[in-house]
Amino acid sequence: MEYRVCRNNPAPYNDLSGKISLLGLGTMRLPLRDAADQTSIDEEKAQEIFDYAYAHGVNYFDTAYPYHGGMSEKFCGKALAKYPRASYHLASKLPGWLLKCDEDVPRIFNEQLANCRTDYFDFYLAHSVHESSWPNYAKYHAYDQLNELRKAGKIKRLGFSFHGSAEQLAEILAAGDWDFVQLQLNYFDWDYQQSRKKYELCAAAGLQVIVMEPVRTPFAPKPPLCCIRPPRKRAWPAGPFAGLPACPMCCAYFPA
Repeated sequence: MEYRVCRNNPAPYNDLSGKISLLGLGTMRLPLRDAADQTSIDEEKAQEIFDYAYAHGVNYFDTAYPYHGGMSEKFCGKALAKYPRASYHLASKLPGWLLKCDEDVPRIFNEQLANCRTDYFDFYLAHSVHESSWPNYAKYHAYDQLNELRKAGKIKRLGFSFHGSAEQLAEILAAGDWDFVQLQLNYFDWDYQQSRKKYELCAAAGLQVIVMEPVRTPFAPKPPLCCIRPPRKRAWPAGPFAGLPACPMCCAYFPA
């Protein structure tokens, strides 16, 4: 496994010294026991994926409050409990569209800590920021509250996943002291969703970019589960975008 070093690295708090695996494991599409029930995670098969990834050097695990109807975080906490907390990075996200008052920010955050069986998040994101969602984050002072949690050590790096326009991205970048941004970077979105321009804005702001959906295309079939078992190092589905200077890693959400 190839590793990169995160910039804006806080004082050492784990055994990784800021190193992050080039490939991260996303948990939006875990195997299911019942295809009609997103909460029915097949824990035996999903644990096998976690164990294989960890054994082969993956140290970045990504989840979110709404994934699998709220069960993804709980499974991540259970699946990673066997490993030393200081041996991996854990990322989760705040669902701004669910905020109804200021108090919802700490309430949801503390629930996520309990779900994931942890005292802190290595990476924490405002989830799915775009033109329609950002006003709700602003209305309930989400950034200010998350920044206080960062100061308290509950969040090590604070960022956001972005799905809006390049024009709005400039506004969000100026709205806070962010550590990183998560963007869709792939051949399809490079121009279709202005990903190139968005990447350039982040790089110019001195922020690293975590790549999501690195192999997304409008026609790609679901790859088999064995795609996480490449025959050679360069077969990892990181794509050429992992070679961009500001991109430390690619987070792949493998279809079940």
